[in-house]
Amino acid sequence: MKVVSWNLRCLWKAIDGVNAFIHRAGFIYDKIMQEKPSVIAFQEVIPDSLELLKRTLPEYEFFGSFRTEKYEQEGLFVAFLKDEFTLLGADVFWMSPTPYIAGSRFENQSEYPRVCAYVKLLCKKTFEILNVFDLHLDHISDEAKKLGLGVVFNYIEKRQDSVDKNKTIILGDFNAFEDSETLRFVREKTWLVDATKGIGVTYHDFETEERCQIDYIFLSTALENRIKSVETWLDEHCGIYLSDHYPVCLELANEFEE
Repeated sequence: MKVVSWNLRCLWKAIDGVNAFIHRAGFIYDKIMQEKPSVIAFQEVIPDSLELLKRTLPEYEFFGSFRTEKYEQEGLFVAFLKDEFTLLGADVFWMSPTPYIAGSRFENQSEYPRVCAYVKLLCKKTFEILNVFDLHLDHISDEAKKLGLGVVFNYIEKRQDSVDKNKTIILGDFNAFEDSETLRFVREKTWLVDATKGIGVTYHDFETEERCQIDYIFLSTALENRIKSVETWLDEHCGIYLSDHYPVCLELANEFEE
């Protein structure tokens, strides 16, 4: 089972030149067809890109939301293979003091509201349940990021009867370096392990000098022994990349695989 975190870079045209989404779309489609991930957690999805993804990837179900009060601008969506999973539950909430008020945010974060999309999936083959949380944290301060993560962790703690900590993956664009307060805050959660620790650059800004790791996949410690591989997709063709972030792919053995 492959689970991918993928910041798509939301600009359709304009300043990205040959790397505008309209030029990358075919490359993105080819990569998905080649790898066939079971689950893809997308960030920076805009209405045009979502429409294209849904039209070209009918084998995937999409769930998520755009981030503003009017459900506009960019958002995040989890895509999963329909023939592999049954959707048992799903939710969208804002990382804010009022999680179910669309467009809400903390006072000390940027002007951009931040959303988390959650899906509860049942594997049709093994009957295993998997909880997936897709997020895109604020880019301003560690405090804002920790507050946002606090909303996610509080959501899980309050729903332990339905969200099994032993079957959970939290992934996305954390907008945080490995040695940041934000990452230390996550690693304090002893039930989680960083599957992407030491993976290297995930944000490359179309190969400028600004290169760092800000994309992560955390999963339950109970799932750690099932990690087969973790890698970044470094694909490039004639100067065109999959995104300004390298997609991060976690491959897990299934529950009964030796």
